[in-house]
Amino acid sequence: MEAAPSVDGATDVSTDRSTDAGPGGAGVVDVGLGPWTMMVDGAAPMPLDDITVYAFSQSGDGQGDPQVVALAPDMTMRQWQRWDTSGRTAGDLDFGAIADAHAAGVKVFMGGTTATALFSDEFPNAQFPASHVDDVATRDATGAPVIHPKILPDLHRGSLANPDFRAYLLQLCELQIDGGVDGLYFDEINQDYQGANFDGNEGFDAAHLADFNAYLLWRFPGVDYAAMFGMTPDNLLKAGVPAGDLTANFNYQKYLAAHGWAATPFAAANPLARVWGQTDGGGPRPGCRTS
Repeated sequence: MEAAPSVDGATDVSTDRSTDAGPGGAGVVDVGLGPWTMMVDGAAPMPLDDITVYAFSQSGDGQGDPQVVALAPDMTMRQWQRWDTSGRTAGDLDFGAIADAHAAGVKVFMGGTTATALFSDEFPNAQFPASHVDDVATRDATGAPVIHPKILPDLHRGSLANPDFRAYLLQLCELQIDGGVDGLYFDEINQDYQGANFDGNEGFDAAHLADFNAYLLWRFPGVDYAAMFGMTPDNLLKAGVPAGDLTANFNYQKYLAAHGWAATPFAAANPLARVWGQTDGGGPRPGCRTS
């Protein structure tokens, strides 16, 4: 597929590159933080023909809910979730609640976690002694860590682009899977782009910026990035440099600051704002602006 053309001096962000492989070949990209796949093969969903009654139970972290046993729905969703430091160890979870629910007729017992919620006392921990909360939390376009006091004091959002934070979530999931849950429910999956003022000014941490570089190289291969996006020679996207090297390769934070958009990253004059995209109401905005 040909490179996306320029439209009215800005990028044509509607170009579909969904069939292209990433620069690593076969859709595998390594931005300098570990490999990941640009595309995931489709999987056949589990038939839910006999799942007709659903219950959403948000009992205390890791506890059983006697109402679930009494109701005996076909599926109970979000029976557990990790919140702050609760739910991080086997001792926090009542695995006997799974057997009780199954015995009552519940076919699917789902655990899970609030995926992006992160508090400062969660890092460092024994599994990740080198990482502190500011290392794995999201940042705004100026590079400052984002805190969400309008929701809760000391609430950060963990960067899902950060390999240490993803590994932390996987440990939580493995703990619950080993305990016998039938599925996992991930809440607030998009909230690392929320912004302290709910304006989308978040997710500009180094790991997300590395992913953005890889995405730009995949989506617009071989184009004149200076002409298309107004990048300067001292901050130019390069295919031959690791995408995660924000010193030798393009740094979107630096770009925003140089253009005077650090406080307003979604300014209409910013040609990369539409490519970066925003989420709204827990999902993509109408019109697939983030695709």
